[in-house]
Amino acid sequence: MSESHKAFILIQKMVKMPPAKALLLFNSSTNQRQGLHHTSQSISFILNRLLSFGMLPQAQSLIQSIISGRIPLSMSSPSTLMLQLTQTNFTSSSTDTPLYEAIVNAYVLSHSPHQALTFLHHMILKGHFPTSNTFNNLLCLLIRSNCFDEAWQVFNQFKSKVFIDIYSFGIMIKGCCQVGDLMKAFRLLAMLEEFGLSPNVVIYTTLIDGCCKKGDAILGKKLFCKMDRLGLVANQHTYSVLMNGFFKQGLQKEGFQMYENMKRSGIVPNAYAYNCVISEFCTGGMVDKAFKVFGEMHEKGYTKVENLAGALDLVKEMEERCIAPSKVTYTILIDTFARLNYMEKACELHSLMEKSGLVSDVYTYSVLIHGLCMNGNMKEASKLFKSLGELPLEPNNVIYNTMIHGYCKEGSSYRALRLLNEMVHNGMVPNVASFCSTIGLLCKDGKWKEAELLLEQMINSGLKPTISVYNLLYKAAQDQVDIISLSVTPNRRPPGVATFFNPIDMALLFEIMSRYTGTGERKLYKLLLARHALNDDTLVLMISIQFDLCWDSPLSNGPQKQPKASVQLVWSSYMDPFVIGFQLNPVPMQNPGIIIASKNDSKLAKEKTKCVCALLEWILIFLFYHIALRMKPAHPIVSVCLDYWNSLVLELFEPHQDWMTSFGPRHTASVAAGNHGIPVIVAGHHFGNASGMAPRSHIAVYKALYKSFGGFAADVVAAIDQAAQDGVDIISLSITPNRRPPGVATFFNPIDMALLSAVKVGIFVVQAAGNTGPSPTSMFSFSPWIFTVGAASHDRVYSNSIFLGNNVTIPGVGLAPGTDEKKLYKLILARHALNNDTSVADDMYVGECQDASKFNKTLIKRNLLMCSYSIRFVLGLSTIKRASETAKNLSAAGVVFYMDPFVIGFQLNPVPMQKPGIIIASTNDSKILMQYYNSSLEIDAVSKKIVQFGAVAGICGGLKANYGNSAPKVMYYSARGPDPEDTLPHEADILKPNLLAPGNFIWAAWSSVGTDSVEFLGENFALMSGTSMAAPHVAGLAALIKQKFPNFSPAAIGSALSTTASLFDKSGEPIMAQRSYASPELNQSPATPFDMGSGFVNASGALNPGLVFDSGYDDYMSFLCGINGSAPVVLNYTGQNCGLYNSTVYGPDLNLPSITISKLNQSRIVQRTVQNIAQNESYSVGWTAPDGVSVKVSPTHFSINNGERQVLSVLLNATLNSSVASFGRIGLFGNQGHVINIPISVMVKISSNTSTS
Repeated sequence: MSESHKAFILIQKMVKMPPAKALLLFNSSTNQRQGLHHTSQSISFILNRLLSFGMLPQAQSLIQSIISGRIPLSMSSPSTLMLQLTQTNFTSSSTDTPLYEAIVNAYVLSHSPHQALTFLHHMILKGHFPTSNTFNNLLCLLIRSNCFDEAWQVFNQFKSKVFIDIYSFGIMIKGCCQVGDLMKAFRLLAMLEEFGLSPNVVIYTTLIDGCCKKGDAILGKKLFCKMDRLGLVANQHTYSVLMNGFFKQGLQKEGFQMYENMKRSGIVPNAYAYNCVISEFCTGGMVDKAFKVFGEMHEKGYTKVENLAGALDLVKEMEERCIAPSKVTYTILIDTFARLNYMEKACELHSLMEKSGLVSDVYTYSVLIHGLCMNGNMKEASKLFKSLGELPLEPNNVIYNTMIHGYCKEGSSYRALRLLNEMVHNGMVPNVASFCSTIGLLCKDGKWKEAELLLEQMINSGLKPTISVYNLLYKAAQDQVDIISLSVTPNRRPPGVATFFNPIDMALLFEIMSRYTGTGERKLYKLLLARHALNDDTLVLMISIQFDLCWDSPLSNGPQKQPKASVQLVWSSYMDPFVIGFQLNPVPMQNPGIIIASKNDSKLAKEKTKCVCALLEWILIFLFYHIALRMKPAHPIVSVCLDYWNSLVLELFEPHQDWMTSFGPRHTASVAAGNHGIPVIVAGHHFGNASGMAPRSHIAVYKALYKSFGGFAADVVAAIDQAAQDGVDIISLSITPNRRPPGVATFFNPIDMALLSAVKVGIFVVQAAGNTGPSPTSMFSFSPWIFTVGAASHDRVYSNSIFLGNNVTIPGVGLAPGTDEKKLYKLILARHALNNDTSVADDMYVGECQDASKFNKTLIKRNLLMCSYSIRFVLGLSTIKRASETAKNLSAAGVVFYMDPFVIGFQLNPVPMQKPGIIIASTNDSKILMQYYNSSLEIDAVSKKIVQFGAVAGICGGLKANYGNSAPKVMYYSARGPDPEDTLPHEADILKPNLLAPGNFIWAAWSSVGTDSVEFLGENFALMSGTSMAAPHVAGLAALIKQKFPNFSPAAIGSALSTTASLFDKSGEPIMAQRSYASPELNQSPATPFDMGSGFVNASGALNPGLVFDSGYDDYMSFLCGINGSAPVVLNYTGQNCGLYNSTVYGPDLNLPSITISKLNQSRIVQRTVQNIAQNESYSVGWTAPDGVSVKVSPTHFSINNGERQVLSVLLNATLNSSVASFGRIGLFGNQGHVINIPISVMVKISSNTSTS
């Protein structure tokens, strides 16, 4: 009987069993003496059963057994089987994510980081997202395996797609400190706060340890002080590593002071701390003191106590040896039992201590009271505290703060406040946590006046209140004072009111805050807006600032006195007065694509700006200006400015650092307005001439992002504000948020609201849709006043191919020349050409050809070197450029990259190569190549060594552009609608994207020192893909429209672009949309408005639109006020009351060049108003109704003169019940040749009858 038949019989038996019993049968079939060699069908069946019933650990254990070889397979290897399970329909769609989770975790437990990383990559590419535990496990494995670079790349690449928690940051910060990269560690600390998380004691201790190991204990001490200000209580390890750091730097005084502070704080030194002190005493010749500490440490042996069993054994040993424990011994033991929640035993030890005649000191009471309070036994804690008054002992700070915290946990605000006042009366200063906890409890009890007084007392004590304190006070007092209310929503689970360390959605007016600061003082406390006022998950801090005098300074003065975003000016020799603003990381380029203007050549260079120069007390804190709560007519932009950085933060985020190493603004700016007719020469090859869309436009680039970090919404809003002040006409945003903003609606986020104010003053805003496609509702550009652009292909492609000696031709990519057409060259696999000092076992990535020294040059010379393309290339850890340099150094005739079987098929950008080369992007084609290569090898039967390489091939080359008719098509990565209205998400009645533009394989200017793509390092042009490349095409065209129609509003410009868009590709067929990341060319279907908006941009048509749809600021305000519950949010963002606007304007009622209805309940009438901006013309109206909807438009014919308006009434009736989106169009056909295209999108349809669809 065959193995397949045996497996089939087994499946028949298992299908009748519950999953647990089926698993037992499966295992028993494997463990029998003549064990079954399982097939992919039997394994996929049992995995499906386990995962369907939520038995993830069992599935993971099973996969681990397969990987280890404990479960024999009949045909395939474990890795091949895992690929089959994930890339086929072996499992149901509902178990896809758990299956990936199980595979990744199994490889992690098997200590196989490469395979685990590969399947994580597959998982995310297929739209499945791992839990934070799985992601963290992989990060841990990579760091433990000395693969920190891989961990860093994985973390940064996937942080916006995976739920990152505090442990993720902790793991990465620890990894940074282990490799000695403090720069990255502090970058993660800032990023952690930007994610709305607050660092804990463990993270700060790790950073302190890292600083000390780098020889900077002073910086570690500053971190230690910051912990105290934040109310974080240092533990034994924190004190110990800092103390040891001081000693290693020769700072004995500071080290011993830390030791004393540790004991005074009631924290008992551990063995590590004692050893540090003893060692330092001995080194300094203070032997007597060393022996004294040694006696404390070893005489009774208490430092060995690490757990309950150890404590009990020590007590027993002391009794057997008749050793009388000292006071310190008892204190240590009491602390041990208290920490282990054995308070009864701790209290018994305390009684035993007193019976033995030893008098408890304040430290003994400290640890005992702390244990009682943490266990909620405030009755006994109060008795002990009261007994202190009967002894010649005074409670110390630790005891007071512990008792206050305990009473707050118990909910006794009276006792907490009484103790706090007693503490102040005795000359002690409560810590931040005591003040904050008491204020919070008072607010909860409705005693907001007492809380307010306590806040004032806290500030007068020199302590800085946390954001949550102001949040609580504000919530308690909002009915009694005249302030603006902002809704409070957390940004992470658990849901509910924001907790102590979460950013909060509220603001207090400066007038309220000023009552807590004296008018004569130079200190100003500002409560900064958080997530929906600065961006989702952006953390802002409440800090004290010292304001110095400010000065006017030209923008060209540099960063030292001008912390605001710098403006770089780019121009050509003939400019029109239209300015396009880009919010990216600016880098002036000395290349022919863009010319840098002198400061006298543009009005922008003469602009001066004011800034508030903040001298921050601490090197890890950064500050944003508060958002203006009440806008002045002369200053319509909501202003959030990133202010000054101190030394360390300047080093991490300084606006001008690495200023020549980021690609974004140069590439996108030159697409919009680069000079005309510039030769594109890359790697010595000429690819034609390039021109921007509007080469006569000015460009103003505003720095808002940071290399390898991203940025903050505050910077983006500040750049928008500055751009408006500088008078730009178009803002191009090739950025999107990394998650949907929480709150009432996605439109209420700081960037969109700042852009609304920009639109109010006539600025047309273009934003990239984002590269998060192709899933529905993957859109991250939300608002109707923003023109959102998706990415499409164009008709130019660079084809490459390799001709094999068996007459097979394999397609590939690569901007490289071909080999000699008259000659074929031997193929040499890199792993078969290693020198004597290298083996695959020593370097598992040697096949990627990153180091020429690993290879036999004699063997490779004048042959084609075959290199593996793995996931490391995707992550940027290996590069085509380095492999090409390897081939060049080895005198190879060329280089061939074959796809690692673990890398699933996806689009590869053509990369430049000076030598002949090709990348075979398909795994199937790579298998064909490898089969031919392996079959052509001649191997010695005895030695098993290769004696002859028989495979030959020639590379055709990929320098010549080819042009096809299948473009444009929506690229797989382009984000898709429908537009999410909130985080659930519900769909908005707004069409997104608005338009398609070329975004795939776009040639544009590049910084020769740019490092974002190592493949184009040293080049002046680069070929890039993304919606970031599509948006500037539209921005440049918008500038041309603005030039022709200077009175056009932003909405009119958007209308001209939308209504004239093309719906067909070059062959006259409907535009197609790619539906899959993997093998996108094989997974495509006709595009809908949710894929392409109104269609593909038509430049000539947009300059002659005929009719336009116009909307303005008041219309958008009415729309926002029509959202349920939005009135207070609108008031806080704009300072305007919704009572001034018509609050019944909903999405379908906006005068947009599209109609989108998320829920059509029976019927609805919508109106559109068009204005003729051309000559007098007569129009006929036609339409195609969406499935399940009937449409009627009136009038069906109309004549309209220049400047006149015409109202169109559209009646939509649902003819059946359906929740499947359907699409139609309305066409206005003019007798002068104008055609106006209006897409219709209807999602949920509810008819008047009960029929269903």
